[in-house]
Amino acid sequence: MTTQPPPVASVEAVTGNIGGGEVVHVHKFKVWDKNSALENLAKNLGCSLSVSSTLGA
Repeated sequence: MTTQPPPVASVEAVTGNIGGGEVVHVHKFKVWDKNSALENLAKNLGCSLSVSSTLGA
């Protein structure tokens, strides 16, 4: 079974000079939450994916 990396929402790269000729690079990655993305997709498609409706309770 292979795992997929999470979908990337945004990437930010910051470069700063902290003095003395020293440079710092910071990389920030923001990823989407897969569960909420799937829930939003189902909602937009008119599907209801609640546990009670799928189990018949």
